[in-house]
Amino acid sequence: MSSKSKADWREKSLGELEKELEKKTKELIEFRFKHRQGQVKNVHQGKEIRKQIAVIKTIISQKKKEEKSLPQKKKGSIKK
Repeated sequence: MSSKSKADWREKSLGELEKELEKKTKELIEFRFKHRQGQVKNVHQGKEIRKQIAVIKTIISQKKKEEKSLPQKKKGSIKK
């Protein structure tokens, strides 16, 4: 399991974060499946994956909010 810091995730683009979120979601599903079968030795791994998913979702939300709050440049309206 890779442990990335919040700063590493903040540097990524929205597309990369969404791919990472998809990857972590699949990882959590696989973990749950293996846990039900009794194949998991480290049961705390599920908690860590859920925390990572929450951090990624928070960062995605913040980035989307920043995009909306940035002033949009009007195209074609150049004043002299």
